[in-house]
Amino acid sequence: MENTFQKECGADAVYTESVCEYVLPDYQGDVKKILSAEAKVTPSGKFVGSSDVEFAGIVAYDILYADSEGKLTNASFTSDYEVSLPVSEDGYLDAAADTRVQNLSLRLSGPRKISAKCALTTRVSLRESGTLAVAGDAFEDGRAPEVREEPIRIRSRAFGNGGEREYADELAKLEGIPPEEIEVIAAGGGVTINHAEGVEGGVLLQGTVTFNAIVRSGNQPPFGIKKEIPFEEMIPIEGTAAHDSATAGARLTSVSTAVNADAEGGSVITVSGVAEYTATTDRNTELSVVTDAYLKEAESTAETRDFRYEEFLASTTEPVMLTGEYTPKEDEDALRDIFLTTAEIRVSDKSAEKNAVVVNGECTFHAVGCIVAEDGGISYGNTKFTTPFTATVKLPVSVPDGAKIECTLIPTDATAKLNGDTVEAECRAVCTLTVGEEKSIRILDALHAGAPYEDAGSETRITVCYPEPEDTLWSVAKRYHTSAAKVAIDNALTEEVMSRAGEVGSLSGVRKLMIE
Repeated sequence: MENTFQKECGADAVYTESVCEYVLPDYQGDVKKILSAEAKVTPSGKFVGSSDVEFAGIVAYDILYADSEGKLTNASFTSDYEVSLPVSEDGYLDAAADTRVQNLSLRLSGPRKISAKCALTTRVSLRESGTLAVAGDAFEDGRAPEVREEPIRIRSRAFGNGGEREYADELAKLEGIPPEEIEVIAAGGGVTINHAEGVEGGVLLQGTVTFNAIVRSGNQPPFGIKKEIPFEEMIPIEGTAAHDSATAGARLTSVSTAVNADAEGGSVITVSGVAEYTATTDRNTELSVVTDAYLKEAESTAETRDFRYEEFLASTTEPVMLTGEYTPKEDEDALRDIFLTTAEIRVSDKSAEKNAVVVNGECTFHAVGCIVAEDGGISYGNTKFTTPFTATVKLPVSVPDGAKIECTLIPTDATAKLNGDTVEAECRAVCTLTVGEEKSIRILDALHAGAPYEDAGSETRITVCYPEPEDTLWSVAKRYHTSAAKVAIDNALTEEVMSRAGEVGSLSGVRKLMIE
């Protein structure tokens, strides 16, 4: 006999590198000082083969630098990546991957060649079908063993890719400045998910798309502009029910800007970008596992094994705000008019606390701005500092000790301002938590038939049984080579006792049983 179920396979992280060299085009000046560097991943596809699944995408590098003439300039370039993971040829159902950048490093090979390198960490979640089969000849030749089954709650997951959504809006209106005097040096942004909820047929997302840009007007110092667009999107996932727990992720790609004249002689800067959404739903499904069996008419030998599984507890996607401040030392850049802030987050540990998970780590802020000399000359500098953080994310269930906690904390927007000489920064991030409990149950692996019992002919024998404290209806029936149902009926046991037939527990209140 066998039972098919869906199992979750949390694969180990797959590590690879992205290495890229970029030669500046002729129209850009030589690199004098690198002010900021970012690398972001954009997945492009999933390819399923006969024995593996491959994920591919691009790494987009954005470098902000001051050139040899002191001009603020942006350089953007990309490299491809791909990772693969072996999968079961027969049991594969679906897979999802999350690739993140770590340890970005840059090297200048002369003033016009930039060498970029970063580590990529890909965490893959697999859905596969599994089969619990009980082997042995006790199930052959028309035999019908007595079987004890117990229900367990096992995690079931589904992945949804909502595809792409394009957003566009007016970024800024600059009065009295013609378009030819305006330069958008760099543009980017992020997606903050404030709420993810399982509904019939999919996952409902609510949040904010944030666009930001660095703009220069004539000979004036550059300045930063930000635009937030609220959204509500539905990510379809077949079979999703309203009670399913949901988490989600998003990336903002293909950000572009345009500068056009308005009717009053000024300029309008417009921005557009594409958000790519993903969603995951989790629930528990009930699976009946065979924990014991025996033959009534013959001896039988059982073989057992431990079956390990995960029961889903809760998940959530929540916004988190991290803050930090820093006063530069005398030998560091004294910034004025900060126009770009980025943040990196590293999670060091996570722990359960009643109805919450406490996440600890470090947030590194990187602020870029103008430096004003005593003679009024403008140059550019940066400040980088790291601050510890503790974030508490509430959950609708009590989290047990030893629970399995999956956590990602992704920065989506960062800003900084000056309070005197002190840089005060904040980072908006999205925390995705999934909590489960790893369990184990002893199940039947095989049942082998032995010698048949002696036939008592037509003689009816009745035995009086006085249950021990550890006895169950099942154990008594097994001892006397009969069925739990027959013992219950012959002794007029209540439905409550009968419902405990397959459970480990006492026959409380039952002092004597007549076994025929």
